[in-house]
Amino acid sequence: MGAEPKLKPWRRLERKLGLVLPEPYIEILRRFPEYVRGMKDSSGRPLSEYALLESADAVVELNERVRQSGEWTPQGGPWPQKFLAIGEDMCGNYYAIDTARDGDQVFFFDHESGRWSLVAESVDAFADEQVRDEKAFQVLDSVTPAAAAFLATRLEHLPALERPSNCPRCGSSHVREIRYIEFSDGMLREEGDCVFGGYFVRRGQPDWKCAACEHEWYVDQDPKHAERVRALEAMIDDAYDTLVRE
Repeated sequence: MGAEPKLKPWRRLERKLGLVLPEPYIEILRRFPEYVRGMKDSSGRPLSEYALLESADAVVELNERVRQSGEWTPQGGPWPQKFLAIGEDMCGNYYAIDTARDGDQVFFFDHESGRWSLVAESVDAFADEQVRDEKAFQVLDSVTPAAAAFLATRLEHLPALERPSNCPRCGSSHVREIRYIEFSDGMLREEGDCVFGGYFVRRGQPDWKCAACEHEWYVDQDPKHAERVRALEAMIDDAYDTLVRE
């Protein structure tokens, strides 16, 4: 009898864990993105070694580890069998795909709350966000007066949004704009009708916050929303290339 045909890494992964992998994730394993493999964190470790694992064997090892111990629900229950862990943030939190759902949405497990939350609509989007987040981390770590001036100049030219007159939840007219990666002379700026929203950029992130009820939202029909997100993404890429990589 001939030798048993060698299984593809993702098929071995399915057999070992008893899961059916989404096709988009299989495609990631088949043709792992070079831009993820080539992106290293500030310590020099590639993101492909922990945030989005490239090796199918490493994925098996991670999933066996989380299934052996730990409290993975608010009630202290075991790791849900349907979740395929695809990476971690090295702080006790994990990224996973819910294989019981259609598609390849990525969820985040917060070990402090024991809760799961959606962080990306697809593995491809998750890979993009991981790389851009790491770039943002390293840009912020390298901020000097010259770097702050670089960022401030780019921020001044972001597409202007049309301010809503009222909060859609409570009707208050005290609506504040949420600004991201906001710097002025190297300092975070949070004043007047603006509030700092964080360092990272996400499609569908809120543009507005109600000062009365704290509801956050964006106006889907405002074409400037998508323009602003694209401009912020490009700014992070340019800042990384100019301030960090060079």
